[in-house]
Amino acid sequence: MKIRSLSTRLAIGSATAMTALVLTMPSASAVSSSGNWIAGQLTSNAGPPPTEHYVTSASYGGSVFTFDDTGLTIDGNLAFKADGPVSYASHIAGTDAWVQQNKLSYYSDGSGTATCTGHSPSGELYTGPLAKTAFEELANGHSAAAELALLACLQGTVTPGRFSDSSAFGDFSNVFGQSFAIMDFVKAPSGTVAADGAAYLESQQCPSGGFTDLFGSSCATDTSADSTAMAAMALQAFADHSTGAPHTAAAAAAQSAANWLVSTRVTAGPLKVYWTNGGCASVSAGSVNSTAIAVLGLKSVLGPNAYTLKGRIWLASPPQTPTNGEMPGCTDPNPAVQASNDVRATTQGILGKDAVTYPDLLGI
Repeated sequence: MKIRSLSTRLAIGSATAMTALVLTMPSASAVSSSGNWIAGQLTSNAGPPPTEHYVTSASYGGSVFTFDDTGLTIDGNLAFKADGPVSYASHIAGTDAWVQQNKLSYYSDGSGTATCTGHSPSGELYTGPLAKTAFEELANGHSAAAELALLACLQGTVTPGRFSDSSAFGDFSNVFGQSFAIMDFVKAPSGTVAADGAAYLESQQCPSGGFTDLFGSSCATDTSADSTAMAAMALQAFADHSTGAPHTAAAAAAQSAANWLVSTRVTAGPLKVYWTNGGCASVSAGSVNSTAIAVLGLKSVLGPNAYTLKGRIWLASPPQTPTNGEMPGCTDPNPAVQASNDVRATTQGILGKDAVTYPDLLGI
């Protein structure tokens, strides 16, 4: 049972205005050019089996580090699935194979010795990467049984309902990981895991309706479109597959998050809107990453709506989508880092231009 209160929430305007929106939707070429571009940035490995992945360059402490990036490879896999499951079948298979081979070093220390039994973890386990890996596996037809068991065990180890890290370096679990985990357990139910996760996420919502990236951050200064949209998708997905009080609470929280996203949009002419990210300067006025995920969050909660359409149009327009399809990420003076930032923005931008939400990718 989905909330679809467009009549009271949206000022879509006349039928003529809606027709104009539909007629200016992103073209297939604007989307596929980006899919082709991210395909060209993959590093191929002969195997067996043949795999493909992204190598990321990142700046830290004045130095540039390069590493094999399983998280970004998952983003690419999901973008290919959204943009062209037939056209990009080989890239979907190649990136999925990479994730299967390298997932332990992504969500743990890679030794394979980390365990969790009876909510008592041992070793390094990181819930965000763990939940994202399980999501990729479920989206690609795997059972994800090992990852789901670890996630369920890590829930409530510190706070009831929260999926917490087990790490000597501290607990950096956050809204993104919590949201991925909730969607994982909506797809593959296990007792009250999804319900408990949703209840905890609801407890972290700011009075404004927004969410902060990190649990416990300031609602006055740290709310973000990215985390708010991610939480909206997870809560709406849970609401769509629950009943009674849990459904009502999750649906209301998702609607409140959508309202916050609507209130923080920036209008760019009659047919475009975007969202910003204060920590990410770009050649675009807004943030490709934030706008893409805001578009998805609003679609999940509101269904077809003017804000999603206008955000998609903004994403498909120059300079957000130039001729070669490379969408601009956070600006960095180092060309290698900039290229990696652009890959990250483009993988997320494709989902936004296609309006394929994370729940869509799981079929929930």
